[in-house]
Amino acid sequence: MAAQKIYRGIHSLKSDSKGRLNLPASLGCKDLDGLVLISHPEQPAIIAREQFISDEATDTLTAMFSQFSKIDPDGRILLNAEQRDKIQLKRGEAVTIVGMKNHFQIWSTANWKIVEPLYADELVRRLTSNLDVFVPGKNRSPS
Repeated sequence: MAAQKIYRGIHSLKSDSKGRLNLPASLGCKDLDGLVLISHPEQPAIIAREQFISDEATDTLTAMFSQFSKIDPDGRILLNAEQRDKIQLKRGEAVTIVGMKNHFQIWSTANWKIVEPLYADELVRRLTSNLDVFVPGKNRSPS
């Protein structure tokens, strides 16, 4: 079994006039047949993964609420009208792809700009939750 890809980084691109996204080569998707696209249950985003999740119950639910999108020879996927509506994207508008380790998320750039600070705040909170962090003016200088 091949090792699962790790998706990293934040990538900005534009959808074309047909609603296709030219996936960045750094995502490493060109060698895949396609991606499973799932509407995010709470955000105006699409979750893209290489394959279904491995447990049978989750696979069944994922199959019910997802679409398999083939990757064309140029490394593009097509977002259908329903998916573009979900992420509030018009053809030709800016898109942000966010690597999330075992999957990536597809956002309209306008919506990503709204939620990005929340993700950043949560990351800082998690990274500093177990550290004794010195904040100038807030606590004593380290001894």
